[in-house]
Amino acid sequence: MGNSGDSEQTRGLLIDAAGELFAERGFNGVTARQIVAKAGVSLGAIPYHFGSMENLYRVTLFEACKASPDAGSLAEQAEQAEPHEALRLAVLWTLQEYSASEVSWHVKLLEREFLDPSNSFREGVRLKLQPDWDWLCSILGKAVGQPADSEPVLFGVVTMFTLAATLVTYGPLIQQLAPSFAKRTTDLQGLSRILAALTIEAVEQHRSQFVSLPTKSRRQSSKRKRP
Repeated sequence: MGNSGDSEQTRGLLIDAAGELFAERGFNGVTARQIVAKAGVSLGAIPYHFGSMENLYRVTLFEACKASPDAGSLAEQAEQAEPHEALRLAVLWTLQEYSASEVSWHVKLLEREFLDPSNSFREGVRLKLQPDWDWLCSILGKAVGQPADSEPVLFGVVTMFTLAATLVTYGPLIQQLAPSFAKRTTDLQGLSRILAALTIEAVEQHRSQFVSLPTKSRRQSSKRKRP
């Protein structure tokens, strides 16, 4: 199969070809012949490099879960910044992740997995996505003075992640529904400031609704029981 450089190139061609096809049609809608034809390699390349179609899909999914190289430096900056600026940089990191891949197969394949998880999805989340999620929770926890695994912080990260993904990946829909706003979605610096503020507000709202209110209810209930 050639030297190591050729071997890595062939693997890369297969992963990219498979990623595009899997993202478009799903695992069951793609054949080995379609992948090698798109990659421009021989049919024997898949068993040689990956063993099976199932393992090729697994490797391709893991590749889709990797952080974008374009966003890597933002994570390093966030680690050195004060808490609120670190949060803004973490939000920008999330936006950069999606904007850098908005038309690639990586995001499309992950969206398909979110809606219809495969057998490899749980492993992909554990090995690739969970560390990024934990990092975002840690950054937000420091900004709001709450434990990284507390429910308000988890809600804040869910809010931020959902908004960031929607604003970038659903750009064409936003263009149709809110064309005057759509141009703003290209200003990632401005969006990062807005989403960072909304993320902190989400934490506060969660604490208000799910912590304060039950406490008040218990107090009111205890008052009613007094003679």
